Amino acid sequence: QLSVYLGFEAWGLFRLFDEGADANLLIKIGRFMPAFGIREAQHQLFTREFIGLGSADRDTGIELTGFAGPFTAQVSLVNGSFTGVSTNTTGTERREFELAAVGRVALRADLGWGRGQIGGSFYFSENNNQPSPLFTGAIPPEFLGGTGQGVNEYRAGAFLTANIGRFTYLTDLVYVRDEFYDPAIPVFEGYASYQELSYLVVQGIDALVMLEFMDQNMGLAGNGTTRAGLAVEFFPMEFTELRAMVRRTWSDSSPTGGSWDIVLIVHLFM
Repeated sequence: QLSVYLGFEAWGLFRLFDEGADANLLIKIGRFMPAFGIREAQHQLFTREFIGLGSADRDTGIELTGFAGPFTAQVSLVNGSFTGVSTNTTGTERREFELAAVGRVALRADLGWGRGQIGGSFYFSENNNQPSPLFTGAIPPEFLGGTGQGVNEYRAGAFLTANIGRFTYLTDLVYVRDEFYDPAIPVFEGYASYQELSYLVVQGIDALVMLEFMDQNMGLAGNGTTRAGLAVEFFPMEFTELRAMVRRTWSDSSPTGGSWDIVLIVHLFM
């Protein structure tokens, strides 16, 4: 198979066995979104865009996916680039590896009256040239000049989805740790979380309640950001999603305490 679409992905997918087999091994080679957490179509989430998994954050490499019954495991080796950069962007202090390893495991269950999945993810990138987007604005200006020397980034995540009748609940939690090569810059640790409860009003229309939280520096108090929202999703035809959202953001670091915004999104799935 070959897939090319507006997210600037281009990859080839090869199956070891025929499609429909109870167990299989797939190999993906090219430029794609590495498997990490819940791949929500809403890429602005704290657990997506704010950790380097936004709309332009693709990477280049190879990914292996194996599944057997309800169990799926994925592991990939990629450049370790994000924010639309197509090649590896290493720090000035060179290292031997300078790539990123990504992994994701998931276990699905269908009990008849309900179904869901639980899983975890990891990410390790050696010698990137910039900190995680999660720490944007949290790193003091006097340290910014040294971040280009290099940074090792670690991410660990856990996720859960559950569906009962017309209700679907999902939650995603991601921890991020950046270790800089400049000895003057301390280790930065932060995390982001997302929760969503949706209700199927009628076929093709969903109502959603969302809650997000982000802590950009776990070593300090009073720097959290909370965002809550209400949304309606409408699927007028195949491969088309319309979403209207109203969101309220509260930030400990904001002098005004937060803000309101209205978001309209159109997704075309090719």
